[in-house]
Amino acid sequence: MSLFTVESPRWLVSQNKRDTALTALVRLRSLPSHDQYLQDEYQGITSETEDNESNSFWQIVKETFMVRSNLRRLQLTITAYILAQMSGANSITNYLPTIFGIVGVTGLNIKLYTTGLYALTKLVCCIAASLVLVDLAGRRLSLLLGLASKSFAIPI
Repeated sequence: MSLFTVESPRWLVSQNKRDTALTALVRLRSLPSHDQYLQDEYQGITSETEDNESNSFWQIVKETFMVRSNLRRLQLTITAYILAQMSGANSITNYLPTIFGIVGVTGLNIKLYTTGLYALTKLVCCIAASLVLVDLAGRRLSLLLGLASKSFAIPI
């Protein structure tokens, strides 16, 4: 379905495709191109991109590590990634055919189908959690519920 999505207007402006960026913004906002709100947003995007073009690589690195709020975001992102890797979800996905072999599931095709069904189940549950649980409970409560369920999970 990604073939039908609209490119980011910010990215298009950064690639010097300003007309395409305006067209994309019109499509995303469902507003006419002469609308004042749309024009203000487009001007903000172009001026922001022009400001960012003057930054060198070292200025961006310096701003990332020297500005306290950016450093805190970087630390949170790295911590979340490490904790996600330590949760074991990726190891189950990677070693699922081996696990099925230990449990007694035999045959390459059966292992392949069960691994595919597991991936499909993960996809459906992730979409359901993203669309339903987060909207109903909110991001913070969903995060806390997920952390609590993982911390009380009993390993088999």
